[in-house]
Amino acid sequence: MVSEKMQITEISDAEKRELIMKVYPRLKKRTKLLRLLRVGNALFIALFITACATTQLEQSAVVEKKPSQIGMQIRKGLVKSDVPEDFEKEMPSSDITLASIISFTKKPTVKDIADDVTDLDYENGLLVLLKGRTIETNRIDCPSILLPDDKYRSIQLENGLAVVAGSTKAVLADIAQCGTLYETNSAGKGFSLSKDYFLEITGNTFSIYDSRRTRELHKGDFLGSVYIGMLSGDKAMFVNDNGKIALMSARTGKYIAIYGGSVQVRQAYFENDSIYVYDEENDLRRLTADYKAGRLIDDGNTQAIDGCFFFKRSGKLYCDGYIYGLDIAYDLPVDADKGLIRDGLIFVVKDGVVSFVDTTLAYKKSVKLAPAGNRLCLKDGLAYFTDFNGSFKYISASGDEETADEMPDECDHSFDFEQGALRTPDGKEIYRFADIVNSSEKAYMLKRVIDDEVYYYFEKKPLSD
Repeated sequence: MVSEKMQITEISDAEKRELIMKVYPRLKKRTKLLRLLRVGNALFIALFITACATTQLEQSAVVEKKPSQIGMQIRKGLVKSDVPEDFEKEMPSSDITLASIISFTKKPTVKDIADDVTDLDYENGLLVLLKGRTIETNRIDCPSILLPDDKYRSIQLENGLAVVAGSTKAVLADIAQCGTLYETNSAGKGFSLSKDYFLEITGNTFSIYDSRRTRELHKGDFLGSVYIGMLSGDKAMFVNDNGKIALMSARTGKYIAIYGGSVQVRQAYFENDSIYVYDEENDLRRLTADYKAGRLIDDGNTQAIDGCFFFKRSGKLYCDGYIYGLDIAYDLPVDADKGLIRDGLIFVVKDGVVSFVDTTLAYKKSVKLAPAGNRLCLKDGLAYFTDFNGSFKYISASGDEETADEMPDECDHSFDFEQGALRTPDGKEIYRFADIVNSSEKAYMLKRVIDDEVYYYFEKKPLSD
């Protein structure tokens, strides 16, 4: 059933153009005519699509979009990492840079790609955004589809079709044809799509149609009011208000697996032969179908917390800043009201803003002014310093680096590293703090690595006589 329910970095126009031109693998080569249509006006495009559409298709007005609003294709690994080695190849000359610390820290990437979004879905490179009464897409030949007037709340995408549910209306749209196929009353109903089937639920009855809703294939009830109904492939999953869960064959209309117990279900997600259930006891469990026995069997569970919800396209919950599964929990760098996970991609919606999240850690460059004053504080034969990551450390006379609880209140003597090293008065190196990786007439560039973090700072050369 379609459900009712750090810092964001703006994606630049240049990045958006790169996404359109380079990262749309499913966008086939167009004919000369279609290439002409791309640069033609919106009216010509609308007339062409109307002429090619079937008589069943209600053509939507194509809303002309700015280049920054269309053709958005986000893929995992797309986000470019800042490369420390590239930075150190060219010695800066700016006095501001030479007085700074340049850090490269591995972080996840969050990119703001849209706002004013109610819901979204993604499938095989196609991204659809529900914004008011408009479906916006990342297809260049169908940037948007205008829906009948209503307050829409959810969208589900399958095989190029989209079912959109609102407060009074539900609409089936065809993204390939860039228009709507069917409209019905949504009051008291739930809807779900798969590649070949369309499910419509009303109270304790349901109907299964072909995917374009031209033929009713099966109709029936489910031992009480249907609380959740969802399609996956050629199967339908039902949960009734008494906590009974069952699978039905959409081809035959017969039940093929039933759960023996009763679960007070908050939310459920169904994919392939597994049902993921988030229940009233905050338990996340997986039920797996044994078709020979005709049963749904418990196949793993874990304790969640109150207030979780499923991300679309996955059996994973979002819980208090974490993506939470049966065997994994990891921090999400941005808060979420809803979201989806598909093909290794994560999209998050918060207050209407859609963010693409790449959890693969990548180097991000940042700059801050270097602190004034000497770096080292000699106290009781130990040289204390505050490292670039904020930790307190000291160096012993033997050159060993250790972690300190705090910095001394007073120093017997203060001094700095010279060319990245601590040396004895006769010039013998005791400890190497950083390596010289580049230089100019004015300064040395030094590099220090702390775990996965890379830091560059600059040391002025002494004035020549």
